[in-house]
Amino acid sequence: DSTDDLLISDRPSIILTLRSKLSNTPLKLTYDNEPVEINLKQHVKPFSTYRMKKNLINRSVKVDGLTVELSIPTLKKEYTINKQAKKYLSKVDSTDTTMETVGEMFVYELVKYIDSITFNDKHMNFNDLSFSQKLSICETFSLEVSNKITKYMSDIRDFENKFTYFKYGEENIEIPLSTILFTGE
Repeated sequence: DSTDDLLISDRPSIILTLRSKLSNTPLKLTYDNEPVEINLKQHVKPFSTYRMKKNLINRSVKVDGLTVELSIPTLKKEYTINKQAKKYLSKVDSTDTTMETVGEMFVYELVKYIDSITFNDKHMNFNDLSFSQKLSICETFSLEVSNKITKYMSDIRDFENKFTYFKYGEENIEIPLSTILFTGE
């Protein structure tokens, strides 16, 4: 199925293009207590010219004999991991602090981007591991490894921002990817 190949980085352009085709009315937002109207038909026109850099599609993180192969997750992979994470979060001990819960959610995000890990010639394909095994491995990452994966995630988000931000005077305003796109409220 071709929808299995859609990446999470495709979501902003798909949602905004869909909204631009469903309604001829401008998107109405408030910025700095001022009403702002966005012509989404104009906003989405250059989307087809935006190209992702090759080093953003896949990336290798190498630290002290550890190689982590990364890629942008598909929407399907994200959905599956979010579903698994929700099960884990439902079991969270009520005595866990907010910081512990946020830390767990951070690890769930890391898992989405990892394809494989190689350490001292031992290769592990993440698709072959259980969710619990993936979490256990990610929890052992050094701060340096986690930071490099987070940098990759941030680079992807920067690319997505090309779709979700528009110029309003001297400011860049973010178009929220929420129900406001379709309800106008």
